[in-house]
Amino acid sequence: MIEGGLTQFILWLSLLLLVSFLLERIWFTILGRNYQLLLFPGVLVHEFSHALGCLISGAKIDEISLFSSKGSYVKHGKPRIPLLGSFVISFAPIVGGIAFLWGLTKLLNFTLPSFEISLGGLRELFYFMTANWEVWTFWLFIYLTISVIICLVPSKQDLKNSAVATFIILLVIFLVSHFGLINLEPFFLSFSGILAIGAFFGFFVLVFSVPIYLIKKLI
Repeated sequence: MIEGGLTQFILWLSLLLLVSFLLERIWFTILGRNYQLLLFPGVLVHEFSHALGCLISGAKIDEISLFSSKGSYVKHGKPRIPLLGSFVISFAPIVGGIAFLWGLTKLLNFTLPSFEISLGGLRELFYFMTANWEVWTFWLFIYLTISVIICLVPSKQDLKNSAVATFIILLVIFLVSHFGLINLEPFFLSFSGILAIGAFFGFFVLVFSVPIYLIKKLI
């Protein structure tokens, strides 16, 4: 059954990255080139997730920049953990962003609806929005969720830094899965659940953003 867990993992990750990319394009259209200034919380979570990835993998942090002509970035040395370290650093914002939003829902005392992408899931999402729209913390939640989800996608430099490591890790996972050397099903199912939460947040923001985007285009 390892294929089932791996398939879920790939599908949820792909959906999450796709939604994040679409949201970045949508809000760039809505706000223009300075849109990242309004997404500062997401930038903060993104870069400090990279920094945490550096600490976990043993890479020396040389510089953290949140505002510069080159954008935000974390300069670091080589991780002490070969291959896996580069992968952890590059993809840390996905886990960090999801963890931040999950903690935010607990802090603001929101009960999340179903994570299912289905008619029932959409109905629960609609009820979630209509039940909370009069509360100011809901709009704070909206703003922070938009900023974090848009900043979730790894940058081109992140993908470049981890390209070799990602390929080797995926190859090893495929071989281990194919020959049944290790039961990775629990691992894939656990991370699929994390990615499903992130995809829910992304879909939630997408539903909220599309009407604003359409109004902007009409104006």
